Amino acid sequence: MGVETIATYNTTGSAKLIREERLQGVAAVVSMAAASLYQLEILAEGIQSIKDNHTRFIIT
Repeated sequence: MGVETIATYNTTGSAKLIREERLQGVAAVVSMAAASLYQLEILAEGIQSIKDNHTRFIIT
């Protein structure tokens, strides 16, 4: 796609950074909740390539 990919600590943090730094011409893959919280424009929905893809956390 001709874009630079930058890994960040977490997705919601990416949304926060975009809003706080008022970054232009950048995007982040975040939940709808994060986009709403940081008042970001949603460019596309349902972009996952694996239908049942979910992030899971294990607490030990």
